[in-house]
Amino acid sequence: ETQELAADKLRQSSEKAEKVWSKRLKLNELKEERNRELVTRSVLKEQYLRRLAQDREEEAGHRREKKRLKEETMKENKIRLKKKNENDSMMQRIKIEMDIKYKAAMDERHRQERVLKER
Repeated sequence: ETQELAADKLRQSSEKAEKVWSKRLKLNELKEERNRELVTRSVLKEQYLRRLAQDREEEAGHRREKKRLKEETMKENKIRLKKKNENDSMMQRIKIEMDIKYKAAMDERHRQERVLKER
């Protein structure tokens, strides 16, 4: 009977040890799974952040290019306007000179006609 009791205690302690071992094993598996998830999540987050930074950089590049083109266009328009103004003022000067020459020619003609009439 003592042998049976001792065998029963041995069996119980062995079962208890097995349960404890099984729980530890399960816990370790859960910890490993959690670590794998964390690593995966961390890698995904890193990829996402890298992609986000790249997108932002591309967007900033597009904005810089757009701004550069706008400034370039503004400079070209300014130059075009300046040339147009120069041409307009040159045309204005030429027109004034032509008007003066025409008036002088007409005055000369009228003078000559008066001289002819007087004779």
